[in-house]
Amino acid sequence: MIILFGSTGFIGKSISKKINKNIINYNSKNLNLENLKQIKKIAKNFKNSIVIYAAGIKRTKGDNFENFKKNLIIFNNLFQSFFTYTPKKIIFLSSIEVYGEYIGLAKIDEKTKLSPYTNYSLVKIFQEEIIKFFSKKLGYDYAILRLPGVFGNEKKNENIISKLIKSQNKKNKFILNTSGKEKRDYLYVEDISKFIIKLLRKKLNKITLNVVSGNSISINELIKIIEKNFKKKLFIERKISNTIKEYNLEFDNSLIKKKFKSFKFSNIQTLNLKKIFE
Repeated sequence: MIILFGSTGFIGKSISKKINKNIINYNSKNLNLENLKQIKKIAKNFKNSIVIYAAGIKRTKGDNFENFKKNLIIFNNLFQSFFTYTPKKIIFLSSIEVYGEYIGLAKIDEKTKLSPYTNYSLVKIFQEEIIKFFSKKLGYDYAILRLPGVFGNEKKNENIISKLIKSQNKKNKFILNTSGKEKRDYLYVEDISKFIIKLLRKKLNKITLNVVSGNSISINELIKIIEKNFKKKLFIERKISNTIKEYNLEFDNSLIKKKFKSFKFSNIQTLNLKKIFE
Protein backbone atom coordinates (compact mmCIF):
# COMPACT_ATOMS: atom_id res chain seq x y z
CA MET A 1 0.00 0.00 0.00
CA ILE A 2 1.15 3.53 -0.82
CA ILE A 3 0.35 6.38 1.57
CA LEU A 4 0.57 9.89 0.09
CA PHE A 5 0.62 12.95 2.32
CA GLY A 6 -0.14 16.20 0.52
CA SER A 7 -2.33 14.74 -2.22
CA THR A 8 -4.08 18.03 -3.08
CA GLY A 9 -0.87 20.03 -3.48
CA PHE A 10 0.58 20.91 -6.87
CA ILE A 11 3.06 17.99 -6.96
CA GLY A 12 0.98 15.67 -4.76
CA LYS A 13 -2.03 15.89 -7.09
CA SER A 14 0.12 14.83 -10.04
CA ILE A 15 1.62 11.90 -8.07
CA SER A 16 -1.83 10.71 -6.92
CA LYS A 17 -3.20 10.82 -10.46
CA LYS A 18 -0.26 8.85 -11.88
CA ILE A 19 -0.26 6.12 -9.22
CA ASN A 20 -4.08 5.92 -9.15
CA LYS A 21 -4.40 2.40 -7.64
CA ASN A 22 -3.42 0.99 -4.22
CA ILE A 23 -2.96 4.46 -2.77
CA ILE A 24 -4.41 6.22 0.27
CA ASN A 25 -4.47 9.99 -0.14
CA TYR A 26 -4.18 12.30 2.86
CA ASN A 27 -4.40 16.07 2.69
CA SER A 28 -5.51 19.06 4.74
CA LYS A 29 -9.15 18.30 3.92
CA ASN A 30 -9.23 14.82 5.47
CA LEU A 31 -6.35 14.87 7.97
CA ASN A 32 -4.90 17.56 10.23
CA LEU A 33 -1.25 16.58 10.67
CA GLU A 34 -0.96 19.03 13.55
CA ASN A 35 -3.48 16.90 15.45
CA LEU A 36 -1.74 13.85 16.91
CA LYS A 37 -5.07 12.21 17.84
CA GLN A 38 -6.21 12.25 14.21
CA ILE A 39 -2.95 10.66 13.08
CA LYS A 40 -3.23 7.91 15.69
CA LYS A 41 -6.66 6.95 14.34
CA ILE A 42 -5.25 6.08 10.90
CA ALA A 43 -1.70 5.05 11.95
CA LYS A 44 -2.28 1.30 11.39
CA ASN A 45 -2.29 2.03 7.66
CA PHE A 46 1.39 3.03 7.85
CA LYS A 47 2.69 -0.42 8.78
CA ASN A 48 4.82 -1.92 5.94
CA SER A 49 3.54 0.75 3.54
CA ILE A 50 5.42 3.09 1.22
CA VAL A 51 5.01 6.63 2.53
CA ILE A 52 5.34 9.53 0.07
CA TYR A 53 5.66 12.83 1.90
CA ALA A 54 4.69 15.79 -0.29
CA ALA A 55 2.98 17.75 2.49
CA GLY A 56 4.01 20.83 4.44
CA ILE A 57 3.74 24.59 4.22
CA LYS A 58 5.52 26.00 1.18
CA ARG A 59 7.94 28.92 1.35
CA THR A 60 5.55 30.97 -0.79
CA LYS A 61 3.07 30.85 2.14
CA GLY A 62 5.58 32.74 4.27
CA ASP A 63 9.19 32.02 5.17
CA ASN A 64 8.75 32.71 8.86
CA PHE A 65 9.41 30.93 12.15
CA GLU A 66 5.73 30.10 12.65
CA ASN A 67 5.61 28.04 9.44
CA PHE A 68 9.03 26.56 10.24
CA LYS A 69 7.61 25.37 13.58
CA LYS A 70 4.43 23.97 11.99
CA ASN A 71 6.42 22.02 9.39
CA LEU A 72 8.47 20.40 12.15
CA ILE A 73 5.41 19.65 14.29
CA ILE A 74 3.46 17.85 11.55
CA PHE A 75 6.53 15.86 10.53
CA ASN A 76 7.37 14.87 14.10
CA ASN A 77 3.75 13.88 14.73
CA LEU A 78 4.01 11.36 11.90
CA PHE A 79 7.22 9.91 13.25
CA GLN A 80 5.65 9.24 16.61
CA SER A 81 3.31 6.83 14.82
CA PHE A 82 6.14 5.32 12.76
CA PHE A 83 7.69 3.94 15.95
CA THR A 84 4.63 1.72 16.39
CA TYR A 85 3.56 1.28 12.77
CA THR A 86 6.77 1.40 10.76
CA PRO A 87 6.58 1.91 6.99
CA LYS A 88 8.66 -0.15 4.60
CA LYS A 89 9.97 2.93 2.78
CA ILE A 90 9.73 6.73 2.95
CA ILE A 91 9.94 8.89 -0.18
CA PHE A 92 10.52 12.45 0.95
CA LEU A 93 10.21 15.49 -1.32
CA SER A 94 12.95 17.88 -0.27
CA SER A 95 14.37 20.90 -2.09
CA ILE A 96 17.59 22.03 -3.76
CA GLU A 97 17.23 25.11 -1.55
CA VAL A 98 19.20 23.13 1.07
CA TYR A 99 22.35 24.18 -0.86
CA GLY A 100 21.60 27.83 -0.20
CA GLU A 101 23.12 30.75 -2.09
CA TYR A 102 25.72 28.60 -3.77
CA ILE A 103 28.99 30.34 -4.72
CA GLY A 104 31.21 27.37 -5.62
CA LEU A 105 32.81 26.94 -9.05
CA ALA A 106 31.95 23.25 -9.41
CA LYS A 107 28.46 22.11 -10.32
CA ILE A 108 26.29 21.03 -7.37
CA ASP A 109 26.03 17.32 -6.64
CA GLU A 110 24.72 15.27 -3.71
CA LYS A 111 28.01 15.74 -1.82
CA THR A 112 27.92 19.53 -1.99
CA LYS A 113 27.90 21.19 1.42
CA LEU A 114 24.44 22.15 2.67
CA SER A 115 24.05 25.82 3.45
CA PRO A 116 20.46 26.81 4.34
CA TYR A 117 19.56 30.50 4.18
CA THR A 118 15.80 30.37 4.71
CA ASN A 119 13.55 28.89 7.38
CA TYR A 120 12.11 26.63 4.67
CA SER A 121 15.50 25.20 3.61
CA LEU A 122 16.53 24.69 7.22
CA VAL A 123 13.39 22.69 8.04
CA LYS A 124 13.99 20.51 4.97
CA ILE A 125 17.46 19.66 6.29
CA PHE A 126 16.02 18.81 9.73
CA GLN A 127 13.41 16.57 8.11
CA GLU A 128 16.05 14.84 5.96
CA GLU A 129 18.19 14.16 9.03
CA ILE A 130 15.22 12.80 11.00
CA ILE A 131 14.53 10.33 8.17
CA LYS A 132 18.17 9.22 7.97
CA PHE A 133 18.64 8.93 11.73
CA PHE A 134 15.53 6.87 12.48
CA SER A 135 15.97 4.60 9.46
CA LYS A 136 18.83 2.96 11.36
CA LYS A 137 16.69 2.46 14.45
CA LEU A 138 13.42 1.44 12.79
CA GLY A 139 14.77 -0.37 9.74
CA TYR A 140 12.90 1.33 6.89
CA ASP A 141 14.41 2.38 3.54
CA TYR A 142 14.20 5.91 2.21
CA ALA A 143 14.65 8.05 -0.88
CA ILE A 144 15.22 11.76 -0.30
CA LEU A 145 14.45 13.69 -3.48
CA ARG A 146 15.82 17.24 -3.68
CA LEU A 147 13.66 19.07 -6.22
CA PRO A 148 14.43 22.31 -8.11
CA GLY A 149 11.83 24.74 -9.46
CA VAL A 150 8.73 22.85 -10.59
CA PHE A 151 6.35 24.11 -13.26
CA GLY A 152 3.03 23.12 -14.75
CA ASN A 153 -0.48 24.48 -15.07
CA GLU A 154 -0.86 25.52 -11.46
CA LYS A 155 -4.08 27.36 -10.62
CA LYS A 156 -2.48 29.46 -7.89
CA ASN A 157 0.30 30.65 -10.27
CA GLU A 158 2.97 30.34 -7.58
CA ASN A 159 5.81 29.04 -9.75
CA ILE A 160 7.93 31.52 -11.69
CA ILE A 161 7.02 30.10 -15.10
CA SER A 162 3.29 30.44 -14.36
CA LYS A 163 3.86 34.03 -13.27
CA LEU A 164 5.86 34.83 -16.41
CA ILE A 165 3.18 33.29 -18.65
CA LYS A 166 0.54 35.30 -16.83
CA SER A 167 2.52 38.48 -17.60
CA GLN A 168 1.27 38.39 -21.20
CA ASN A 169 -1.40 40.63 -19.73
CA LYS A 170 -0.19 44.12 -18.75
CA LYS A 171 -2.24 43.92 -15.53
CA ASN A 172 -0.09 40.97 -14.44
CA LYS A 173 3.32 42.36 -15.33
CA PHE A 174 6.27 40.52 -13.87
CA ILE A 175 8.60 42.49 -11.58
CA LEU A 176 12.19 41.29 -12.09
CA ASN A 177 14.44 42.38 -9.21
CA THR A 178 17.65 40.89 -10.64
CA SER A 179 19.63 41.10 -13.87
CA GLY A 180 17.90 37.88 -14.97
CA LYS A 181 21.25 36.22 -15.64
CA GLU A 182 21.10 33.82 -12.67
CA LYS A 183 20.62 30.19 -13.75
CA ARG A 184 18.17 27.65 -12.34
CA ASP A 185 17.05 24.11 -13.15
CA TYR A 186 13.32 23.61 -13.80
CA LEU A 187 11.28 20.38 -13.92
CA TYR A 188 7.87 19.74 -15.43
CA VAL A 189 5.56 18.48 -12.67
CA GLU A 190 4.43 15.47 -14.73
CA ASP A 191 8.07 14.32 -14.97
CA ILE A 192 8.33 14.23 -11.18
CA SER A 193 5.31 11.93 -10.83
CA LYS A 194 6.64 9.71 -13.66
CA PHE A 195 10.01 9.58 -11.93
CA ILE A 196 8.41 8.50 -8.65
CA ILE A 197 6.61 5.68 -10.50
CA LYS A 198 10.04 4.53 -11.74
CA LEU A 199 11.43 4.86 -8.23
CA LEU A 200 8.64 2.70 -6.79
CA ARG A 201 9.59 -0.11 -9.19
CA LYS A 202 13.29 0.13 -8.46
CA LYS A 203 15.04 -1.32 -5.41
CA LEU A 204 17.12 1.50 -4.01
CA ASN A 205 18.05 1.54 -0.34
CA LYS A 206 18.71 4.72 1.62
CA ILE A 207 19.47 7.19 -1.15
CA THR A 208 19.54 10.98 -1.49
CA LEU A 209 19.11 12.32 -5.03
CA ASN A 210 19.11 15.69 -6.70
CA VAL A 211 16.17 15.18 -9.06
CA VAL A 212 17.36 17.61 -11.73
CA SER A 213 17.57 17.79 -15.51
CA GLY A 214 21.14 19.13 -15.47
CA ASN A 215 19.98 21.86 -17.88
CA SER A 216 20.00 25.16 -15.96
CA ILE A 217 18.83 28.28 -17.80
CA SER A 218 18.63 31.94 -16.89
CA ILE A 219 15.43 33.90 -16.32
CA ASN A 220 16.28 35.98 -19.40
CA GLU A 221 16.41 32.76 -21.46
CA LEU A 222 13.16 31.65 -19.86
CA ILE A 223 11.46 34.88 -20.93
CA LYS A 224 12.59 34.35 -24.54
CA ILE A 225 11.36 30.71 -24.51
CA ILE A 226 7.90 31.75 -23.26
CA GLU A 227 7.63 34.64 -25.72
CA LYS A 228 8.54 32.30 -28.58
CA ASN A 229 5.99 29.68 -27.42
CA PHE A 230 3.11 32.12 -27.09
CA LYS A 231 4.26 34.52 -29.84
CA LYS A 232 3.63 37.40 -27.47
CA LYS A 233 5.81 39.94 -25.71
CA LEU A 234 5.76 39.65 -21.93
CA PHE A 235 5.30 42.67 -19.71
CA ILE A 236 8.48 42.65 -17.63
CA GLU A 237 9.39 45.51 -15.33
CA ARG A 238 13.04 45.42 -14.32
CA LYS A 239 13.77 46.86 -10.88
CA ILE A 240 17.22 45.59 -9.95
CA SER A 241 17.60 45.45 -6.17
CA ASN A 242 20.99 45.91 -4.52
CA THR A 243 19.85 43.74 -1.59
CA ILE A 244 19.26 40.60 -3.68
CA LYS A 245 22.27 38.37 -4.15
CA GLU A 246 22.51 36.74 -7.57
CA TYR A 247 23.91 33.22 -7.84
CA ASN A 248 23.64 30.22 -10.15
CA LEU A 249 22.32 26.75 -9.32
CA GLU A 250 23.82 24.38 -11.89
CA PHE A 251 23.88 20.64 -11.26
CA ASP A 252 26.01 17.60 -11.92
CA ASN A 253 23.26 15.03 -12.54
CA SER A 254 25.63 12.04 -12.84
CA LEU A 255 24.08 10.09 -9.95
CA ILE A 256 20.49 10.23 -11.18
CA LYS A 257 21.63 9.37 -14.73
CA LYS A 258 23.55 6.39 -13.36
CA LYS A 259 20.65 5.06 -11.27
CA PHE A 260 17.93 5.81 -13.84
CA LYS A 261 19.66 5.38 -17.20
CA SER A 262 16.51 5.20 -19.31
CA PHE A 263 14.66 8.12 -17.69
CA LYS A 264 14.63 11.42 -19.58
CA PHE A 265 13.36 14.70 -18.21
CA SER A 266 11.44 17.04 -20.52
CA ASN A 267 13.46 19.88 -22.00
CA ILE A 268 11.75 23.18 -21.28
CA GLN A 269 13.31 24.63 -24.43
CA THR A 270 11.42 22.17 -26.64
CA LEU A 271 8.22 21.66 -24.62
CA ASN A 272 4.93 23.04 -25.94
CA LEU A 273 4.29 25.41 -23.04
CA LYS A 274 1.24 26.87 -24.74
CA LYS A 275 -0.42 23.45 -24.75
CA ILE A 276 0.51 22.80 -21.10
CA PHE A 277 -0.82 26.13 -19.86
CA GLU A 278 -3.86 26.55 -22.09
